[in-house]
Amino acid sequence: MFCPKCGNQLPDDAAFCGACGQQLAASAPVQKPKVQVKKSWIAISAAVLVVALVVVLCVTLIGGNSAKGVLEKYLDGMTGFDGAKIWENASVRVHGCDTKEECVAEMEEMKTQMNSYGDMLGGMKTNYTITAETPVSLSSLSSSLVDDIEQERAATVTEAVAFTVEVSVSIGNSSALNQTQTMEMLVVKVGDKWLVADEDY
Repeated sequence: MFCPKCGNQLPDDAAFCGACGQQLAASAPVQKPKVQVKKSWIAISAAVLVVALVVVLCVTLIGGNSAKGVLEKYLDGMTGFDGAKIWENASVRVHGCDTKEECVAEMEEMKTQMNSYGDMLGGMKTNYTITAETPVSLSSLSSSLVDDIEQERAATVTEAVAFTVEVSVSIGNSSALNQTQTMEMLVVKVGDKWLVADEDY
């Protein structure tokens, strides 16, 4: 047992502490309190980490393959001149390229041209805002559009969503050169993947 006053270790039958003289109750030996690792904090931290990972996976796997998520990736590709993103998230009907490499090369060329114009005009910045999202009945779509997409992806179109997108271009320091354009974008689900199917359809 241990002395309740100074914590000195004592024989179980001691009546007094040899170190500090504290009288000990013979019937109730005092045990030195054990310092315990707070396992509950470790468990809580692990649970928070697991929840965070699940959220990230859900956003990546589910949100990224939603109609809006695919449209955002496509628009990021357009505003960032990323041909690979455009190729992966849009149909041939939209980008007009036969291969991913062609799409990447075209966007690199466009990026060079736009940077050159931007340098001459004092800088150029493009932003987009998705302002509306509306489910679309498949029966209202043109059969040629649906046929083209189904042939390209070898799968069936099962859903469609229309989006209104506002694209703004800021040129230099003068607001007189700034431009805003509103576009209608159609995104369809073909097989298990959403795809930007048409612009201003």
